[in-house]
Amino acid sequence: MDLSEINVLIVDDIKTVRNVLKKNLITLGVKYIEEASNIKDAKKVINSRPVDLILSD
Repeated sequence: MDLSEINVLIVDDIKTVRNVLKKNLITLGVKYIEEASNIKDAKKVINSRPVDLILSD
């Protein structure tokens, strides 16, 4: 499965968790990764561009 074209949003208040998830996604071939530390920032991302997958705590 080619994951290079999907848009992923990581939502977590802990930066370390976001970093670990991001590194794992990059290893899987994901190129388009956005991060948000709270719902307010996540909504901004969702409203500004397409998101195919959201990973949240």
